[in-house]
Amino acid sequence: MGSKGLTSAYLVRVAKLLVILSLILVPILLNVERRDFSSLPLGLPSEEEASAFLEFHFNKDSYRAGEVGYVDVWVRDPNSNISIVWFGIHFDWMEEVGKSAFHKVAFNESLFVKRGGKEYLGRVYFSVDCTSPGNHSFFFWIELWREEEGSWYEEIWRTPESKVLVEG
Repeated sequence: MGSKGLTSAYLVRVAKLLVILSLILVPILLNVERRDFSSLPLGLPSEEEASAFLEFHFNKDSYRAGEVGYVDVWVRDPNSNISIVWFGIHFDWMEEVGKSAFHKVAFNESLFVKRGGKEYLGRVYFSVDCTSPGNHSFFFWIELWREEEGSWYEEIWRTPESKVLVEG
């Protein structure tokens, strides 16, 4: 009876150690980072209710003039099936006219997102072409096709403005 108790206690300790090691090593081996994501409502500028949500994560909390940064972007919970043609981010230090006013990702074939689903859109690189320190506004813009009752409609969705910090 005594040897069974020692064996069971030993096995429990080994199991606990393996669980702790897996919690530490698996993220390291898979190169998984713990990230805090921001989320913004997404839809037609005239709509009050969001058509979907855009989740994003900047690679840094703040930037300096001349730096290159990136943002990873996901779309989640669209109210209908959507097919994304391109998306981009616009900062207040960029020109205001046309598609060149965005750092963007365009797809060779549209990226399909099922109603209620979530898809990774990609990583957008941008340069901080700004010389004035402080909070600077940005927004995301998405050109897409939306399915409604079996028909597809071309739309442009936009997020509200948010802020990113540029340090002096």
